[in-house]
Amino acid sequence: DHARKDRLLDVTLSLGRPLVAIGAPAATYYPAVAERLHSRLVTPPHGAVCNAVGAVAGGVAQTATALITVPDESRYRVHISNGVQEFADLDVAAETAEREVRGLAEAMARAAGADEVHVEAVRNDVIAEGKDGLKVFIESEIVATALGRPRLGAAR
Repeated sequence: DHARKDRLLDVTLSLGRPLVAIGAPAATYYPAVAERLHSRLVTPPHGAVCNAVGAVAGGVAQTATALITVPDESRYRVHISNGVQEFADLDVAAETAEREVRGLAEAMARAAGADEVHVEAVRNDVIAEGKDGLKVFIESEIVATALGRPRLGAAR
């Protein structure tokens, strides 16, 4: 290279190992990178689809939420995307809400292509305390998250 010969000082960076590249554009972009690093380029078999396979195999997550409100002192109202139900007891309302959102989250995950679905639920109560120390239930949110790996191949 003529330009290099005219320089007083020349510093060269080289890679001591081969450059391994994956992804659809690897064969297009990385030959020049390998050349500049004075190395050779290795693209594994099926390397063009590695990122796509990783994205598909990464996971499916779906969330369903229920809200429990108190329209008056004797009723607990459960609001879920599939409807509204009323209960006289908070624990029964919360158990029902959790069961419903768990089922909804799992169904949504399976509909999105998940297999081997695991569901977790969290309940967050909002409770206010008055000046007299009396605690009053305001509302509760129950969130269920279903996680699963994408179903590969034909649907079962």
